[in-house]
Amino acid sequence: MTEQPAWLRGEDRFNGFMRFAHALTHVLSRVLISLTVEGLDRPWPREGPLIVVANHSSALDAPLITGFLAPRLGRPIHWMVKEELTYDPVLGPIVRAYGSFGVHRSGVDTDAYRIARAVLERGLVLASHPEGTRSRDGVLVRARSGLARLALRSSAPILPVGVIGLERFLPRDTTLPRPFKRVGLRLGEPFTLAETGMPLPTDAADQRAALERATTEIMVRIGRLLPERQWGAYAAEIGAS
Repeated sequence: MTEQPAWLRGEDRFNGFMRFAHALTHVLSRVLISLTVEGLDRPWPREGPLIVVANHSSALDAPLITGFLAPRLGRPIHWMVKEELTYDPVLGPIVRAYGSFGVHRSGVDTDAYRIARAVLERGLVLASHPEGTRSRDGVLVRARSGLARLALRSSAPILPVGVIGLERFLPRDTTLPRPFKRVGLRLGEPFTLAETGMPLPTDAADQRAALERATTEIMVRIGRLLPERQWGAYAAEIGAS
């Protein structure tokens, strides 16, 4: 069994690296891209569990979101990231210092799910890309159901975030950025799946259907924050919403 991260066992607060990273994100985003941020002025919850969900089209999605949202929330954001990053000799220490934890992407990861549940039970901020992998062209791909299960079982509010155009700045499978691209960051309204009438049934077959509906609802909420060209696999559902 994987040991819980130190930040989950102790006090959850910004460390020096986080503060530096937030400031650096602000500076670099203004210098290297043409960034527009919408929805940052809402009265964000300062306590209690929160799940941040966003589309995933660039390796920089999470740093960009965290750099602007975490200071507004006044508390760290703990991302679920692919496990390989946590073992990387260069990126691993950075990922861990940022308060993130690894997830197996090849199947069910009970340790990661246990940590994610503990994050929410402690009233902290959990963040994830429901799609599980980066889109190659910035459009939405079909998401996995793990995050929907967490949301249904915890009843935690969900904050959808849409990232627009970042895949043009740092496309998938590339290491060199293409500066001065237009990028948008849109933060939606928090919601709960209970508000949409989605309890988690006890019957296994009904659970699968409920998880599929909940996953679609989460992705539609993200999609509403994106331009139509990025709706991808959820175009029909977003268009009908």
